[in-house]
Order: sequence, then C-alpha cells, then structure tokens
Amino acid sequence: MLEVLIVVGVLVLLAALLLPVARFGLEKARRHNCAGREKSLGLSLLMYSGDFDGYFPNVRPNTTCNFQPLVSRNYIQDGKVFACPSRTTVLTLGSNSAYRYIGSGLKDDNKSAKAISLAYDQSGNHPNNDWCNVLHIDAHVEGGRPAKEPARFGND
Repeated sequence: MLEVLIVVGVLVLLAALLLPVARFGLEKARRHNCAGREKSLGLSLLMYSGDFDGYFPNVRPNTTCNFQPLVSRNYIQDGKVFACPSRTTVLTLGSNSAYRYIGSGLKDDNKSAKAISLAYDQSGNHPNNDWCNVLHIDAHVEGGRPAKEPARFGND
C-alpha cells in the first residue's frame, strides 16, 4: 500500500512539473497554426491581386481587419482561416477577423515585397500579446515577440 502511495505521489509531482512545459508547447503549436492561417490569407490576397491588375483589395481607411472582398468574390470559402487558435474569442468573418488587413492600395509587384506587410495579428490573439505574426506582400509570414505595439509593424 505504501508503495502505491509513493508511486502516485511521484506521478503527481512529475505531472506538476511537466504541465507548464506542455502548455508552452501547445501555445507554440497554436502560433504556428495561426501563422499558417495568415499564410492562407496571403495566398488568397495574391490570387485576388492576380485578377485585379496586381492590386490588393481596397477597403475603407481605418477599417479594422476587413477581408470581406476575399469572401464576397469566393477566394475564401471557410471562415476558419479568419480565426487565430490562440485567441479566446473566435472571430471567423472576413469583416471581423483575428487579423488586421493593412494592404489597401498596395500592388503585388512592389520591390519591397519581403518587407512591406499586408496584415498582422490583432491584439489579443496570443496570451499577453507576447507574439505577433506579420503577413508580407510576397505571402510569407514572420512571427516574433514585438518590442512595440503590433500596430507599429510594417507600413501601418
């Protein structure tokens, strides 16, 4: 009986030690999933620009996270692409997404395509806002710990 209690105690101790590591691993997986969804948005934006003389969707200034032109023209069929898995509140609409679109009026043949951003994570996507994914014109996504507010990324 005593041996069973010792084994149970050791297992509880190991679980207590490993739980924070597992949570970190889960959040890291969510970050990668979020970046993948943002990459899908980037590819949809490139398809859109290919059909509209190289221009990305033009939305009203100061409109937060408006990917509605991609939905209305059937470039995106599934609303899951608009949701970041790290976010507690699920946003799955083109007009209310977990990402902020800032590419209005940009052209896809920009010489700084690897440096100018089209979209980034909304505040609250990742715990404590300690991570931000940024989508660039060439549809690659970079992630990192922001030194500033996410709104300072890219060309916003």
